[in-house]
Amino acid sequence: MNVKILSRLNFQFIRLPFLICFVAAFFFACGDGDASSSQAPDESSNTPVDSAEIVDDNAYEKIPVIPIVGKTISGFAQKGPLKKGGSVTIIELDGETLEETGKKITGTILSDSGNYSISDVSLVSQYAIIEATGDYRNEIYTSQNESTLLRALVDLSTHDKVNINVMTTMIYKRIFNLYDSGMNFPAAKRKAEKEFLREFGFTGDIGSFEELDILKMGDGDAALLATSILLARDVINPDPTDDVTWRAAFTDDFSTDGKWDDEELKTQIADEIDTVHFTYIIYNISQWELSSEFNHFDIFVNKFKGKVYGLGECTDIRTGEVKRIENTLSNAFYTHYICRDKKWHPATIKEIDIFKEECSAQNLGAIITKRSVNDDNDSTDNRYYCSDSGWISVQDWSLDIDKNLLLNPNIQYGEMTDPRDGHVYKTVEILGTTWMAQNLNYADSIRTISLLGENKCFRNDERYCNTFGRMYTYAALADSVRLYELYGCNFTNLGGCREAKDHIQGICPDGWRLPNEKEMSALLDLAQSDEDYEGPSKLKALGGWVYRYEDGFIHTNENGSDAFGFAALPTMFSADGSDHYFAAFFAGSSSTLSIPGNRHNYVSRYDGYWIYVDSYFSVRCVKDTAEPAE
Repeated sequence: MNVKILSRLNFQFIRLPFLICFVAAFFFACGDGDASSSQAPDESSNTPVDSAEIVDDNAYEKIPVIPIVGKTISGFAQKGPLKKGGSVTIIELDGETLEETGKKITGTILSDSGNYSISDVSLVSQYAIIEATGDYRNEIYTSQNESTLLRALVDLSTHDKVNINVMTTMIYKRIFNLYDSGMNFPAAKRKAEKEFLREFGFTGDIGSFEELDILKMGDGDAALLATSILLARDVINPDPTDDVTWRAAFTDDFSTDGKWDDEELKTQIADEIDTVHFTYIIYNISQWELSSEFNHFDIFVNKFKGKVYGLGECTDIRTGEVKRIENTLSNAFYTHYICRDKKWHPATIKEIDIFKEECSAQNLGAIITKRSVNDDNDSTDNRYYCSDSGWISVQDWSLDIDKNLLLNPNIQYGEMTDPRDGHVYKTVEILGTTWMAQNLNYADSIRTISLLGENKCFRNDERYCNTFGRMYTYAALADSVRLYELYGCNFTNLGGCREAKDHIQGICPDGWRLPNEKEMSALLDLAQSDEDYEGPSKLKALGGWVYRYEDGFIHTNENGSDAFGFAALPTMFSADGSDHYFAAFFAGSSSTLSIPGNRHNYVSRYDGYWIYVDSYFSVRCVKDTAEPAE
């Protein structure tokens, strides 16, 4: 008799009196030993245990051997599906010892879907190992098809369809060890499956591993595909590079105590899975033409990351929760994540700041300030405004922010009301000149004919004008019709219209006018006079310069220090029909003050010929005096 089989048979004879003693120990001691030390782990134990450590009530009951006679066994072999021509082998096991008897029945993979079918299977017991070997379709990269070895340890009395996959492969040694410890086969298998799911953080209606199919739609099917992707060597590039070899290392580790102890590898997988684009995986699998639907494997990948990072599972009741990664082995250590759509996502600064801050009908208009690290890793004060749409970052470019919130709270502002339409503007004094601290939003083309067709709001949406002001062509802002009536000149020959050169009211209300070139130059020189050379930052508003695409990606994050209260805002100036992210202000003498949206350390001024008929500019009026300011 095979020595290995003999050793397991000897173990059975030793195990029988031990089990009798074990059961008796519930009532009285067996020999001189402590009765409690022989107690099987179950729900009655006073020691707290993980749910996966709880075993079935009948885990140690003897299961009768059931011969298999003339049965057809079929199923699928999958990492990705094994390709046609691969081999499938049913290995007969002794019903008492689970040792191999030496009998093997072979078959082949019938198609590139990984299916197999072996008929007339007769075995001495219901227990068998089914092995599948061959090339498989890579679930991540279309061009790569590599060889693999998969196993499943199964009870064929309850199954005539057996899928062989990564998850059945990684628990089969654990089942053997649990069986050798005294458990019967069904309990050992269920326990091994629970332990595996615990180690990966998988929850849900998973089902028996040999029933799972990466191309179906259940929770268990999604968990299988996620496992296959997580453990692909293409993702983590482990050493050794043979994924069969390193998967075997996991199997050996897991088989001893039902735990995965390699924290470094788990963390590496969690960190690097983000380098794989799931859309590519879905596209690649679609090219197999085996399924028109795709399961939610990404949720299970995320469950794994939550487990490894110490975040826990993202569930519906945790939606909006922000938590920091405490796993010091991770490249993302100390990064904050937010639970959303049952998945953990890297949290934005705003999501971190407003977590647990209530914005409701009771505190509409409230402002909170948070000291945090911004997108450039600098410590900063971030302000948030409670609106009907929830918390709005005052730093962001948003329609939902009151324009007064974008002003510098450390500056003393005045106020003026445009009698033509009742719009109210804050004012600020800079170098002896009183400026409007907000962009003009005047649009009465009946009273001011020059405005007709020559002004606009960004995206033609009036809401943008309410916060960021209106944009005007030069003909409109200079009120070219009135200029011509008064002086016989217009924007094309304004330089020769000396009566109006430094003192053009334009579309400003009575008592106010367009700034002249001297005032613009003085403002520019002031912004760039200090040694720190902040340039445009001193003229930019504290908020409004963070512009995000609709998917949340930050296009630019260039809020200013607003040292003088000028509070310039990016009004999406358009000279060619496209949108540009900077502020452009027109002076009454054919020059402009341009403030860029990026971190250039200068403020530009353009003269004369740069001006185009179809260019649009913001307007800041200055308070009129008897003589133009020098």
